[in-house]
Amino acid sequence: MTVSQTLASTAVPIVLRLVLGVTFLWAGLGKAFDTAVFEPEQAATLAENELIEMPTQGSDDRLDGGRVRARRVFGISLMLLNGAGGGSTAPQAPLVSADDNAESPMTDTGFEGIEGVTVEVEADQAETETRYSRTLVPSLFASGAMAAVFAWLACITEIVAGAALMLGILTRIAGFVLSVVMGTAAWLTTVGPSVIAGQAAFGFLPAGNLWDPAVLSVFLWQTALLGMCLCLVMTGAGPLSLDRVLFVNRRAISEDD
Repeated sequence: MTVSQTLASTAVPIVLRLVLGVTFLWAGLGKAFDTAVFEPEQAATLAENELIEMPTQGSDDRLDGGRVRARRVFGISLMLLNGAGGGSTAPQAPLVSADDNAESPMTDTGFEGIEGVTVEVEADQAETETRYSRTLVPSLFASGAMAAVFAWLACITEIVAGAALMLGILTRIAGFVLSVVMGTAAWLTTVGPSVIAGQAAFGFLPAGNLWDPAVLSVFLWQTALLGMCLCLVMTGAGPLSLDRVLFVNRRAISEDD
């Protein structure tokens, strides 16, 4: 076996596992334990669906302008509610970090920080109410309970699968599950809105100037993570992994017997 073949079968899976494991652990833990600032319309949608309790005036979680601080994971719930038509309005501004009041979007593995996750039809820019003729996700997610369940499921999946990749245990399964997570994120945030609006370039790329990093950066990040996850599905964990210890070596021992 040549040096390049050895590196391909040993080093490459390890690098992929470490990069993806750190990325998804960071993303999942951030959703679970960090907070973000929601605009008034977003907070109202979450409160109406009993996902959060609207903090009272003077509370640390009630900010100027009616903005509310809550866990980042509720950004996924908000996206599902609006995607299913369960929210009264689409997000009017990107979520921002709870640690500062800047207007920069809150970024994550793609589940947050994208404005307008459903498609507005017959819309007047002066209207505060938004009406939708098509939805991104099934109406099942229009209920607050289901939106919360799937938001936390995505969060926990990132944490558990990310840790599994770091340890190299059940690597192919973890890689496949995370590829589904990233595919869903891409549909909800970048691909789906453009497809439903009939504005997608080449049938699937987000609408806009394709040479503008602001248009494609999130989509390309999501695609890169999805592709890396699928590579691990094909290659497996590599030699320095619990998969090798628990499964390959055990199989070899059983064959010798």
